[in-house]
Amino acid sequence: MPDIIPNAKQYFDHFIPKQDPLLIQMGKQAAREGYHIVGPVVGELLYLLARGIKAHNILELGTSIGYSTLYLANAIPQNGKVTTVEYGLSIIEQAETNFKKAGVFEKIELIFGEALCVIKELKPRYDMIFMDIDKEFYARALTDVHRLLRPGGLLVVDNTALPEADPFNREIAINPGWRSVNLFAHLPGHGPVDDGICMALRL
Repeated sequence: MPDIIPNAKQYFDHFIPKQDPLLIQMGKQAAREGYHIVGPVVGELLYLLARGIKAHNILELGTSIGYSTLYLANAIPQNGKVTTVEYGLSIIEQAETNFKKAGVFEKIELIFGEALCVIKELKPRYDMIFMDIDKEFYARALTDVHRLLRPGGLLVVDNTALPEADPFNREIAINPGWRSVNLFAHLPGHGPVDDGICMALRL
């Protein structure tokens, strides 16, 4: 079996995608104030996945200060829409400010509320869903997430290496409504840096 590159984590840190000044500023704010963001590697992954499936309508569960939302909004066409759900009122105000600064405010619908309640009221129409809420709620959200995604739509779930995500990981691995892969990876700029990401196709 061949050896991998020595000091692989440090090596791949050199390939962190570049960010614009607003995203850099948001990353510093998150570190300073204790907000959790996906970081530039997962952000770029979200952008590539959304572009790759030509997503027009995306649902994000867990806005925080809007870091991942910006990657998703930049990936969709001008007539597309990112619907993002957040329960923290003060964080919503910061997210709205960041969306305006980035020039994507018109492409984003920001809903204040608890994700598990909000998704019960939404109608199916989404090409992609990104889930990054409290991990203990992941498994409970799965039925509604499946209903909301179009057949062939893509689900991306962050932080699946955290213990609270275990019920979700076990359920999606055996659920006949999904075809999924759960990856454990080194994710520079992400919290935690070594974490899991699940990607699943809605069957």
